[in-house]
Amino acid sequence: MNINIKQEVIDAHIIENYENELKGISIFLHEGIAQNLYAVFNHLQYLQQHIVDKDDRSTIDDMVILMKRTIEDVRVLSNDIHPFSHKGIDGALTTLLNSFSKKHNISIHYQGIGEKQRLPLLSELIVYRTFKDLLTMVALHSPPLRIKVTSFWGEAVEIDVELTWDNQTTFQHEKFLLDILGFEKKLKLVGGAFNVTSPFDPTKVVNLLIKMNVR
Repeated sequence: MNINIKQEVIDAHIIENYENELKGISIFLHEGIAQNLYAVFNHLQYLQQHIVDKDDRSTIDDMVILMKRTIEDVRVLSNDIHPFSHKGIDGALTTLLNSFSKKHNISIHYQGIGEKQRLPLLSELIVYRTFKDLLTMVALHSPPLRIKVTSFWGEAVEIDVELTWDNQTTFQHEKFLLDILGFEKKLKLVGGAFNVTSPFDPTKVVNLLIKMNVR
């Protein structure tokens, strides 16, 4: 038992150090690279207003558009690497779901029930990354028609994920379930749990539950 406890502590420290490194990279991208790009963007806008030559103006116009898109990409990447610098698990989930919905053209409904609280940072990070990996895995198997996510806040935070496929969806059921079960170990490190709350059948709704104690 003591050996297991020590191993869990070691695993938690490894994860925490890893996340701290990601946080440093995220801050560098957002406050370093993105700010430098924004300075170049402002200069391009200045040139855009003062260049008379039509061909040069067209080139600058294209560069302004490209630079604006690059700045947004860097900021999205910064947030994706470490989404908790300025927001908790609820805000991070909202941002992730909006991005996922646009990328895969999936209808997603998100609702929070109860008074939102901050979890310990390590717990928030593991819940978020487990949830993100879950969405990525589901999309790789076969994107569902709809996703409904409900977070319940109380003594524990429960994130219920409801997935709905159409009747024509086909993919490897056993592989899907094995991937689902692989998420449980991450959450156990910080006292959480992961469950499939209904049998898998692509013609029906599948419910997955991520649970994390607040205290």
